[in-house]
Amino acid sequence: MKHFELRDVQRANIRAVCVEIDKSLAHIPVEDELHAQWATLVGLLALEPARALRICPACKQVGMLEASRCGHCWAALRPVIAGDVFG
Repeated sequence: MKHFELRDVQRANIRAVCVEIDKSLAHIPVEDELHAQWATLVGLLALEPARALRICPACKQVGMLEASRCGHCWAALRPVIAGDVFG
């Protein structure tokens, strides 16, 4: 099954909406069919966990936390320190 081809920002927005819907569903009895339908939909979305990101010290663009080079300016990136994580 293919994953949606969405940019990370779009995926993050979908994840945030899913969390809010989960909170709303918490007030509905678990036996309700809506819970099962919601679980099926979330499974079909196939949203992988959010990627850890950091800011490039050279160009200030956001990129992958584990990257050794910036995907925007190709600057070599040092190993990650706590302050690099994008919030």
